[in-house]
Amino acid sequence: MLVWPRARLRLRATAAGCLALVLVTGCNRTTRSIFFDGIASGPPPTTNKVRENLLRDNQQLQRQLAQTRKELEIAMATKVADEVERLSAEQAQNWSEVSSLLPKREQSGAIDWSQALDDGIIAPRSGVAPDAPAQSTLDLDVKLARTPGGVFAVDFQHKAHTKWLTCDSCHPRSSQ
Repeated sequence: MLVWPRARLRLRATAAGCLALVLVTGCNRTTRSIFFDGIASGPPPTTNKVRENLLRDNQQLQRQLAQTRKELEIAMATKVADEVERLSAEQAQNWSEVSSLLPKREQSGAIDWSQALDDGIIAPRSGVAPDAPAQSTLDLDVKLARTPGGVFAVDFQHKAHTKWLTCDSCHPRSSQ
């Protein structure tokens, strides 16, 4: 009979144990149920931790839904208020009713046409023709010098004017 040296025997026993460990842990749940009694082949039972996580996620989604509903209600209320304001402007019968709906300048109380345009209260066409193409806003300030007749020098702001007037309104093309 051949006697194995102890080191070689330990090495083979360790290798066999590692192989057995890989085979057992590498098997899926169904395969392990064939070799070992007491292991169910169905899905693992849910734990309380999983249930708690699901409940927490559900509560978070409910809070997000409630917040979204509030934001939607506010947006709808704002839209309705805007529609009511527009309808009242369209239904105005005279200038005093229309002018009461337009924004005013703080110091003079005059109508602030630029603010009315920015707020969307008025929406003039870009030209006399109904199909006139839209014009981009020209952000250019020009210093107008004092004329011989004594008119004061002013800064002319193109941006406020080109929001609703075309360049041809003030600068007609000369026919040559």
